Amino acid sequence: MGLKDSGITKAEGWFALFCCALIVLIVEITRPKFDPQKDSCVSCHINTSNPDISHNVKAMGCSVCHLGNAFAYHKNAAHVGIVKNPSDLSTVEFTCGRSNCHNEIPSKVKNSVMATNSGMLKSLKELWIHMGNEDKDWPKEILDLKKEGFYHWEVLDYFKKMCGSCHLWRKVGDVEGEMGLKGGGCSACHVIRTEKTKDLGTKAQYQHPVITAVVPPENCLKCHNRSARIATSYKGMMEVLGTKGELNERPGENYVEYGGRRYLQLFPDIHHRKAGLWCIDCHNGQELMGDGQRHPELESQLDSHCTVCHSHIEESRIQPPNDLAKKLVSLNKRLPQEQHKILYTPKGYPLYHIRHMEGKLVLFRKADGFPFELTVKKNAPYHRLKGHERLSCSACHSAWMPQCFGCHIVREEGMQWDWVLTKGSMGRWVERVDFIRHAEPPLGVKKDKIYPIFSHPVYLWMKEKPALGVSLVLPSFDPHTTQKEAKSCWSCHGDARSVGLNGVFLDKEVHEHLFEKSQGHKRGFKEEEVERILRVGQCIVCHKDYQDPIFRDFQISYIRFCNERNLPCRIGKKVTCVPFPFNPD
Repeated sequence: MGLKDSGITKAEGWFALFCCALIVLIVEITRPKFDPQKDSCVSCHINTSNPDISHNVKAMGCSVCHLGNAFAYHKNAAHVGIVKNPSDLSTVEFTCGRSNCHNEIPSKVKNSVMATNSGMLKSLKELWIHMGNEDKDWPKEILDLKKEGFYHWEVLDYFKKMCGSCHLWRKVGDVEGEMGLKGGGCSACHVIRTEKTKDLGTKAQYQHPVITAVVPPENCLKCHNRSARIATSYKGMMEVLGTKGELNERPGENYVEYGGRRYLQLFPDIHHRKAGLWCIDCHNGQELMGDGQRHPELESQLDSHCTVCHSHIEESRIQPPNDLAKKLVSLNKRLPQEQHKILYTPKGYPLYHIRHMEGKLVLFRKADGFPFELTVKKNAPYHRLKGHERLSCSACHSAWMPQCFGCHIVREEGMQWDWVLTKGSMGRWVERVDFIRHAEPPLGVKKDKIYPIFSHPVYLWMKEKPALGVSLVLPSFDPHTTQKEAKSCWSCHGDARSVGLNGVFLDKEVHEHLFEKSQGHKRGFKEEEVERILRVGQCIVCHKDYQDPIFRDFQISYIRFCNERNLPCRIGKKVTCVPFPFNPD
């Protein structure tokens, strides 16, 4: 049928054809051009901000990180297979870990203790065994706990409901509020989350969360604010009970709030208070993200020690920067880019921000490049006293430590959210917290070194049945409250609290479950050690100086004190002397 038969004139036909051509032309002109090197996402997400200089949206597009269908223009088609959080550990090999990006890192992170929680599970295992239970099929990492039908033991139920929210496999944003900020794989540390803004018109505006390699301490604080409380202690924040209206706040006291809890502001760690150092200035990328090995506990993954920075130059590991150090420096333009020899950790990781310059070690803060000359450990008498060989740095230089003398945990009836299985289950755990104090920490022994001890006895009481087992738990760690001034001699050798004696005596027959420790490599002082430590206090009253000759070898000096009645200390005085065993070797 022709135009004549249809009733349409030739002129009208040409006009219709012209209109169709014009429409096609207009669509082609106004339609965003697709760059095959990018993707079609930016045709809708026009005003999305750049996460950082290395992840430029206009240069990279969106699908390289978020997947989806990069060639589709319709929302539903484009969002097929999209990943909201590219750094989620369940998909990270296809996003952050793809070739030409960070392909060597995901496997390391997945084996790190922040992903596996292996250290926490190991400590629970030791406690569980000492309570008289078997460790058959004990989980080695947190993913093992996702297996339905396994691990019904009460101690693991407690872990999943009260501790299981802090690990890198956690889905970020799965709940509202503070708890929803935890987890998320790489983003747990490397993303600074801000409020997003969106215009529902044709040009979507989105403030993309900032990606950074210079991890702020606020990101560490999200998880490290409970239990050991090292992130809050580092900032001088001591948790207290009660709300603002309930506390009898005295003049001069400063209180801050975080996560719904209230804190008394004390002296921060000197590295924070005086130098403004962030966590990443001490803790390097390898010990945080992992080195690829499956470590059984945090301690074996750590690579930062006081003596790494505070040793004499001749004792330090100073070498020219390796390829990794050069790469890391180039990524942080805040630091001086000129080449100097740098410091290396005991495991050989480059501390690219600590330079050997003009015979000195200079630390440049990663956040802004501000320089600090590092102080070296002085060859002073108190650092080389015979008898102090086992002392850790934190045993003397930790100013205070949060102590929870009245922490109890009760399991009640009712439902509670399981953070690992992401669903509710029967059994509700409640923390009974009172008598929280801050004080100079008591000391104990961990692997033959003397460290501060966190006084945190935990009693498990089950409504269904009593659970009195071996309940004495003695966690030991660096409190992160370091000060330049060390403890006085008297604070250790004259104060019984420093050796764990607090003026309260227990009947062993009644409280037998409190006398046996649950972790073999962490313990309080033995009776002979307590006697030896406190015995020095008798002499400190008069002999107050480190360089006093009696401290060159106190065992010999004390034997003289016991045997030689004509010493000035003994003349005219009644002395009770119980010499300790002396081994001249």
